[in-house]
Amino acid sequence: MNIVVKCLLPIAGAVAAIFASLYYVGDNTVLKVILIVLFVIAAILADLYILGTYLQEKTQSGQAVMEANKMTLSVLVIDKKKLKLADSGLTKAVIEQVPAWLSWRKFPIAKVKIGPQVLSLIVDDKVFKELPVKTECKVVISGVYITKLVSVRK
Repeated sequence: MNIVVKCLLPIAGAVAAIFASLYYVGDNTVLKVILIVLFVIAAILADLYILGTYLQEKTQSGQAVMEANKMTLSVLVIDKKKLKLADSGLTKAVIEQVPAWLSWRKFPIAKVKIGPQVLSLIVDDKVFKELPVKTECKVVISGVYITKLVSVRK
């Protein structure tokens, strides 16, 4: 079932419950307001639970793909900056896959040399703080994403 439909079901149930309870309450206005507020809060909590489980499943499937594609490489980190995707030097195919609502965000980008190639890669936030500049180090790379800093060559 679509996530939008799943999120709308608790709201529809809350509306039906509100109308049913208002019929049996009678003329007590305070009780009607309290019931409406309770049903609305219950619908919001149900929606948040459904949306949370959906996002958790999506994150876990993305993590599984990253784990399957990871490899450990020795790289020379030339530079690291927080840049917008348009200014990052990433390929056009990568930039097109990023959702539009993330286009304004600055990403941690590292310019690295892998063998004879100089590439721009997206870096995990935790790794970005630890990643030394102008130093050779071993990192775990999954696609265009540096996920882990293994060791630094001194």
